[in-house]
Amino acid sequence: MRATELNGTQYQWSTGATTLVTSVNAAGKYWLDMVTRAGCVATDTILVNMAPSPVFSFGADTSICRNTSFTLRSPITADSYTWQNGTSLPQLEVNQTGRYYLTVQNGNCSFTDTLQVFSLPDPVLSLGIDPIICQDQAITLAPDNLGYPVYNWSTGASSASISITSPGLYWVEASNSFGCRYRDSVTVSRAIPLLVDLGVDQSLCEPATFVVNAPAGGDQYLWSTGATTTSLSIAQSGRYYVDIRKDGCTYSDTLTVLLKPSPQLTVSPDATLCPGEQITLTAATNAPLVNWSTGAVGSSLLVAAPGLYSVEAELDGCSTEQTISISRELPPELSLGPDRTICEGQAIQVIAVVNNGNFSNWMDGGVLPQRTISTTGQYIAWAENRCGLVSDTLLVRPGSDKETSYQLPNAFTPNGDGKNDCFGIQNWLIRDLQEFSIYNRFGQLIFSGTNSNKCWNGYFNGTLQENGGYVYVLRAETYCGVIHKKGIFLLIK
Repeated sequence: MRATELNGTQYQWSTGATTLVTSVNAAGKYWLDMVTRAGCVATDTILVNMAPSPVFSFGADTSICRNTSFTLRSPITADSYTWQNGTSLPQLEVNQTGRYYLTVQNGNCSFTDTLQVFSLPDPVLSLGIDPIICQDQAITLAPDNLGYPVYNWSTGASSASISITSPGLYWVEASNSFGCRYRDSVTVSRAIPLLVDLGVDQSLCEPATFVVNAPAGGDQYLWSTGATTTSLSIAQSGRYYVDIRKDGCTYSDTLTVLLKPSPQLTVSPDATLCPGEQITLTAATNAPLVNWSTGAVGSSLLVAAPGLYSVEAELDGCSTEQTISISRELPPELSLGPDRTICEGQAIQVIAVVNNGNFSNWMDGGVLPQRTISTTGQYIAWAENRCGLVSDTLLVRPGSDKETSYQLPNAFTPNGDGKNDCFGIQNWLIRDLQEFSIYNRFGQLIFSGTNSNKCWNGYFNGTLQENGGYVYVLRAETYCGVIHKKGIFLLIK
């Protein structure tokens, strides 16, 4: 209890308290004496009554089935109600497990009780995955747990399983010993038919191989041969079928294949023709009809030109074709290379190069294409093939190691007349050109090279040079020694 006048200087409660506020826990009459600032005494009295406590009980904890509910009500009437979720009605809808409590209040008195809600076990029930039904077939629907006494199906059946032939939504419901019910459903679909058509029966010629293709989209394939691929290669006569599994359904088709023997055919081997030559091609067969690619008919063909000649034999609608290649055989070609130079005491190796034939012999009777030559003179060799005999001659000349044997002109005329237009050593027999340089009268290098087949045409930086004297420097290795020459020559336009 609290005094409402706050300007007193002294307070005296009947409880013995001397503070502004005092507490009591029993019914009765209570008074307060207060001394004001002016020294006056004020007294007040209050009567406290004891209200009855709002006691109640929810009883024992309980359990519920999944997906069920019940209403939890306050057993007594009170001034106010407060549930654990904050609602203030005297009742609460319970549809989940958990701890529920209610606080009721009468006046300043309140009381709270708690109820624990547990979950009862559900029936274990499953119809599995949504099934697919095949055309003109029935399937059986049954839950995976058959231990319940009663089943209720969407079809009205109460057996543990049902047989259906139509697509649609089907469900089954079962109850356990606690009274809890559970329902499971499946959607039954009609399988989309797979069209299997292996085509018309086949009549083929040996040794052909026929490939038959089953339609794509199946889950499993099984041929009468045991193959499990989508296609089958057939090389023998017979009746063939395929079973295709798709979405649990089987689709089949059959194909008959007849392989007829092809005619036998033996032809002339490939051959060659020399210029002006002819050859007879032959075809041996058990077929009554033989056609050549030239349009001729019969078992032989006379040809005089190279090319590919095909022949076809026909028997009972089957044919065999072969090709004969006739190529042109050219006369032999023989080369002993360019004429050579040898130095005193030197030997050279010469190889006779033969194309389109075989080496025959040298003029002295030697039969090997390679020989060693150490003396100057003329050497003749022969080569041959089926089309003829040819020869070639090699002239071996004496060489020199003296610089006086290698001379350059003292002038040249680069005027474009085709005569003496280039200054160089193209006609020398050089093994290795190490330096060939040309300088003008100012000492400027205007040409340089190491290729004996290239010469100076009188131009520098795209401009024809002036008339006058020019200096050359030459270092080279011949077959007989080293040459180092310097000199002056004239450019005359």
